Amino acid sequence: MKLIFTSIVLLLFCSLIIFSQDKNAEHSFSKKRFAEGNKKDKKIILFDKSDYRSNHLKLEHPSSIKLKGISKNASVNEDLLAGFTKQIWNNSVWINDTKYIPTYDGTNYLVDKVWQTWNGSEWVNSEREMEVHDGNGNWTEWIYYTWDGSKWLENEKETQIYDGNGNWTEWFEYIWNGSAWVNNERETQSYDGNGNWIEWLEYNWNGSAWVNNERRTQVYDGSGNWIEWIDYSWNGLTWENSDRETQSYDGNNNWIEWFDYNPDNLLWVLADRWTRVYDGNSNWIEEIDYDRSSSDWVFDNKYTQSYDGNNNWVEWIVFSWDNSSWINSEKENANYDVNNNQIKWTNQTWSGSWINVWDNIFSYDGNNNNTEWIYLEWNVSDWVNKEKYIYTFSSPTEIIETPEIIFDYNLSNNYPNPFNPSTTIQYQIPEDGFVSLKVYDIIGSEVTSLVNQYQTQGKYTINFNAFNLPSGIFIYQIKVNAYTSTKKMTLLK
Repeated sequence: MKLIFTSIVLLLFCSLIIFSQDKNAEHSFSKKRFAEGNKKDKKIILFDKSDYRSNHLKLEHPSSIKLKGISKNASVNEDLLAGFTKQIWNNSVWINDTKYIPTYDGTNYLVDKVWQTWNGSEWVNSEREMEVHDGNGNWTEWIYYTWDGSKWLENEKETQIYDGNGNWTEWFEYIWNGSAWVNNERETQSYDGNGNWIEWLEYNWNGSAWVNNERRTQVYDGSGNWIEWIDYSWNGLTWENSDRETQSYDGNNNWIEWFDYNPDNLLWVLADRWTRVYDGNSNWIEEIDYDRSSSDWVFDNKYTQSYDGNNNWVEWIVFSWDNSSWINSEKENANYDVNNNQIKWTNQTWSGSWINVWDNIFSYDGNNNNTEWIYLEWNVSDWVNKEKYIYTFSSPTEIIETPEIIFDYNLSNNYPNPFNPSTTIQYQIPEDGFVSLKVYDIIGSEVTSLVNQYQTQGKYTINFNAFNLPSGIFIYQIKVNAYTSTKKMTLLK
């Protein structure tokens, strides 16, 4: 069987946004990273305009957002983004502004991303990101660099650990102090038996230990839809309520009503409400936002959206409530080609009539890759060029996967060794069995259990993070069937 693993960055439909919140989404996220966006996650995201319309957020135009890369497994036959160039209109010609240069490994994972800026005569390095992936394609280490004029300087680093189901369970952020990486933030996340995250914790580093900062818990219905989440903040002694949200669904698992609550001592007080209506294809067609006034709900804003025969959104309108009726506020329209690629996206505002604000024009190649995007603004009587993005693509490396026959048990030496604070352990088993992989200190006391489950034959990779352990020699031992092997590793802080 042929498997093509690709890492692709596509800027489609001008839909570039960082961490948009869909209240019907699977919220496996860092609350801080979700809300603010850390450098690792400032990415160019594949984003459907209709999803944006569900987010109750005003979209900041893509031109103002820092372009970042994204690495992921893509499906068969997707092309790789080979790079893009951003240009600015100077009233007569297009002038170079920013260039993005990605590098992929042999399995098409995006491992190196460089941004350059135009100085008037040549491209100059600006920022860089390097990323490491495990055998399952999950990113495990990310480092962000800036250019000082002659060399790349370390700036930030992030590492992430996963469970056996590929869910991230622990995340660390480090800051470079000029000579070493220093702890900054830490997050952990736990899951239920269905893979839904149920608790998220954020910690800050106080110079010697991790200190609680924020917490979120989430509850689900029998269909896996989240129905309640609660945010907490740490007051130095205990967790205090911070925010609560609840959500209900129709028979098609579309959310239809959402409430937000604020804490009032030990009580929750209603603060905000949203309702939504859908058509027969589960496309949302009307959404209303309410504010709380004393004991009543008061209209705030209304959103409507219509679709073509292919379920592509074609018109979106925002209305505001003037205490007696809905008043036009904002409108957007979209056009598509025969392949359902969005080729135009126009924004207008209401001032007695609809007045143009901005427009976007998109072009595609024969593989439906977005090759050019032009952003324009209205200047009273005509459209004026503002920004242009030119994208190039290449075919991914085809990976032919052939079953590997494993004849022997083996526990590899960890890498790196010595390490600080994390290292990777690999092992292989030629037959199915219950695997135990544990770490001990030098006197034989168990430190942690890395693996304790039944596994099928194959090769496995485990990340061990010793952020909370002192420097020293540690022992790791694997037991599976009749096989036992022990190795040493050294933690140097």
